[in-house]
Amino acid sequence: MTQLAIIAGEGDLPLELARQFDQPPLICAMDANRPKRLDVDIPFSLSRLVPFLRLLEDRNITTIALAGAPNRPRLDPEHFDPETASLLPEMIARWRAGAKVVN
Repeated sequence: MTQLAIIAGEGDLPLELARQFDQPPLICAMDANRPKRLDVDIPFSLSRLVPFLRLLEDRNITTIALAGAPNRPRLDPEHFDPETASLLPEMIARWRAGAKVVN
């Protein structure tokens, strides 16, 4: 069975997507993004992306959907954990190139 997490942004799309499943998906949202009318199970910070992804893995999440409009958070290098910080150069290069960051 696929375990789904929705990384929810703003707007109605996260709620509409969540309603499509028999079993409720895990709802996650970046600190700067709060979806309408949908409770967030796991808030997270982009500066701690690696620990967040490990948490999803620990919960047996096999599929992640991004839904809704994201707000770009203000990033402070001092708040990044070392593992997430080591990914930044590649992530920034891919975002600038318009590529998906998938591993």
